[in-house]
Amino acid sequence: MREGAASLPFLRNPRALLSDLLTVERIKVPLASFSKDDVLRELVLLAVPTVGAAASERVVTAVLDRELLLSTGIGSGIAILNGRTDEVETVLLTAGLVSVPTTSMRWTVGP
Repeated sequence: MREGAASLPFLRNPRALLSDLLTVERIKVPLASFSKDDVLRELVLLAVPTVGAAASERVVTAVLDRELLLSTGIGSGIAILNGRTDEVETVLLTAGLVSVPTTSMRWTVGP
């Protein structure tokens, strides 16, 4: 197991609960954003609120870069965004719901 892995709930216990990874502080309903990029930024700020502007932009870039490889959209208005970066030391989940989805927020499904 890699260094620091013991602090990751899903590596310590492959049956980790969603509640182990997603806290109430990282859920926002409704989101204030009205575009895909703004939604990404708002969710990143929920995940890592104290890293500073430059670091949070690097996290956003990691998520956007991942999205360019293959869409994270899974249908029904749901996308499971993800990215890898050295700015975050552990797996974090955030969740949000937009009040009024717009066409600028559409994620494609599949390749």
